[in-house]
Amino acid sequence: MNAPLNESSWPQALADALLGWAQQLHPELAEPGNPIAESLRRCVTQLEADRVDGHVRLPLSPVDAARLRASGLVEPDPGPEPSPPRGLPLVIDTANQLYLHRDHEHETALAARVADLLRAAPLPIAAEPLRQLFAPPAAGEIDWQALAVAQALRQRLTVISGGPGTGKTSTVFKLLACVLAAQPDARIALAAPTGKAAQRMLEALHAGLAALPPALAESLRVALPTQALTLHRLLGAGPQGFRRGRDDRLALDWLVVDEASMLDLALARQLFDALPDQARLVLLGDRHQLAAVENGAVLAELSQQPAWSEATRAALQQALGWPSLALPNGDAAALPDLALSFQRSHRFASDSGIGRLASSLRDGDAEAALACLRAGSADLRWLDGDGAMPWTAAVADGFAGYATALRALLQAPGDEALEDALWQAWDGFRVLCAGHAGALGTKAVNDWTARWLQQQLPQAASPGLGQALLVTRNQATTGLVNGDIALLLPTADGRLQARLRRGSERLALSPEALPQELAGAFALTVHKAQGSEFDAALLLLPELDWLSREWIYTGATRARRQLQLLGSEAALRQALAQGLQRRSGLRQAIVAAAAG
Repeated sequence: MNAPLNESSWPQALADALLGWAQQLHPELAEPGNPIAESLRRCVTQLEADRVDGHVRLPLSPVDAARLRASGLVEPDPGPEPSPPRGLPLVIDTANQLYLHRDHEHETALAARVADLLRAAPLPIAAEPLRQLFAPPAAGEIDWQALAVAQALRQRLTVISGGPGTGKTSTVFKLLACVLAAQPDARIALAAPTGKAAQRMLEALHAGLAALPPALAESLRVALPTQALTLHRLLGAGPQGFRRGRDDRLALDWLVVDEASMLDLALARQLFDALPDQARLVLLGDRHQLAAVENGAVLAELSQQPAWSEATRAALQQALGWPSLALPNGDAAALPDLALSFQRSHRFASDSGIGRLASSLRDGDAEAALACLRAGSADLRWLDGDGAMPWTAAVADGFAGYATALRALLQAPGDEALEDALWQAWDGFRVLCAGHAGALGTKAVNDWTARWLQQQLPQAASPGLGQALLVTRNQATTGLVNGDIALLLPTADGRLQARLRRGSERLALSPEALPQELAGAFALTVHKAQGSEFDAALLLLPELDWLSREWIYTGATRARRQLQLLGSEAALRQALAQGLQRRSGLRQAIVAAAAG
């Protein structure tokens, strides 16, 4: 029996498979030292290894490009009269960039759909609700939330990028209030890549109703969706793929997708294919966060500060009723009139250590980040260590409130108020790690925390009481999905029950009904925590050569009120020195498709 391929052996296995295919077409490639075979093996191995790191394409030298074209595995070059696709596995574009065929197809199809939305004729803007919500700003200032709402009302696709607390969600509920004032029967859907992010967006939108004028708030309260879906659920993902797509479009007028930085190339293509021609799409996210686990960086490609057209500037000024509107020139090479970037955080005060640290991490400024950490603040603490410094005291302190709430619930199992308090304590703190293995990995932290928690409970408490379990695979029989968290809580008759919460939804299962694919949830990887926020977080920073400024920025900004960072100066500098610029041709493909 063959051993399963691991992540490091797969690129070589793919290269060997494609070389075998090429040798069937051209037997001379099997000769030792054949330069075409050597280039094919080397370039495909590198491309697939880079795809694991999120890249979409690989730049080739002219020599390698010519050799790969001679292998018989590259689709013919596009020309004035392009040939039909032949189903070959590789594509080399006119800039000598190598793609796997499916990635090139995803990129080309997505670019065409984006271009269609950008070319759509501007839509009229109902000015009255806009002017109710937004007063003219002071001279020389720009209200970017007002511009984002007006622009989203005017066009089919709008991209809003901004860090935590910059007003993305409040912009959305003001936008939807304007939509429903003009179109009360508008079909609105809310979605995000993960269930936690989707639920957090829904809760924030409902919480923001109080900030609206009464009439607008009431219309939104009635029409706002009662649930927010994961993108996979929205698109009908199943064993055979996605149900929704080009041939079965979604039935909606407006779709808002939060945490869009997690959109990979293939999922974005599926989403855009499933969007009806008349629908509007709003993408929200933070382009400085980690990109998708799979390859592609769609939000980053779409979020370049655009050059604003004069027609757009005039239309927005008229709709808002502002006496003047001076927009920055932006990047002339970017997609016009598409993206807005929110910079000012309303969450963090001017003296917030987390806020200052986040800005320096976003910019990759190691000196400024170290200055923030050394100075400390009420909301920021640096546990300077060499990677071996104990984290146990910080973890025990962070989960102390959860242990107290669990002991109280043990005295009165089933008490709803006590269980609410327990969930509130649970949501208040999390440990964030780089990976699963090692002294600072999730396994070590979760194992220690489970033992510590058992020691905080009466000796008669059932083993496993209070344990937090992360579902890591969808389970059709129970409806559990990857990312759900279950707490093992007591029942009145002394048994343990797995309890889950999704906003207002409550689930209760026997522990035996949980899927086998479970992990501890006291500590999460930063990738898994993306889309979630906690009142307090402990970020463990090991010295690993793959960590990046996007990783540490994403981890640090999961904390709302209190952040502790454990790690050495060397680890911080190493992470900030490395930015993840994924190689992709999406933006250029959109420009080309729009021009064509």
